[in-house]
Amino acid sequence: GRGEGSPPSPPGRGVRGEGPSPSPCQGEGRGEGENAVSIEARIASLADRVAYDCHDLEDAIGAEFITASDLATTALWNAAAQSIAQASPSAPIHAVRRPVLEAIVNRVLEDAVKTSAPLLAHPTAGRTITVLLSDGIERQLAELETFLLDRVYRHPEIVRADGEGRKMIHALFDAYRRDPSQLPPRFQTRIAEQGLDRVICDYIAGMTDRFCTAECARLHATRP
Repeated sequence: GRGEGSPPSPPGRGVRGEGPSPSPCQGEGRGEGENAVSIEARIASLADRVAYDCHDLEDAIGAEFITASDLATTALWNAAAQSIAQASPSAPIHAVRRPVLEAIVNRVLEDAVKTSAPLLAHPTAGRTITVLLSDGIERQLAELETFLLDRVYRHPEIVRADGEGRKMIHALFDAYRRDPSQLPPRFQTRIAEQGLDRVICDYIAGMTDRFCTAECARLHATRP
């Protein structure tokens, strides 16, 4: 998990270095019949995608990994920032980042409603009811995600922190495997049914950054 104030980390859109995956709400599940993803899941997927992008942008600006001039090269940020700049032309990026990000969210969601409403109101036989962005906004959002990949997720500080985090998780996993009694009792009771490795993975997956760090220190201190 990400602790409060932590730098941005890559959301789960695929293996780092491969670029952002296709939109989870566009172009999937058409004509799949009963196996198609539900409309509710598609709405949640789009909301999750936009939330990740904006949260990581806000963190990256706060960490000063990127500047206003960097972001001006992306169409989606630039369009949203122009409307804010009219009211606060001399305001620094830290003062306007939240209004700009809110404008991005509104722009994407309004486009999704406008593009998807006709499909939802008049579904075509044999076609999965879906949630779509217009081609223009989809391109702009994908461009923004490529910017995040290149300028934020591959930033040297993020790569270094990611490496440290991997080492910490491996150390935790090994420590719990050596001594499962270090797991909380409610997790220990699941081992017989689910297996030790699965239970350890589930426990570590639910940790915040701060707790993970503290647990590593505790287990290191108690190790003979």
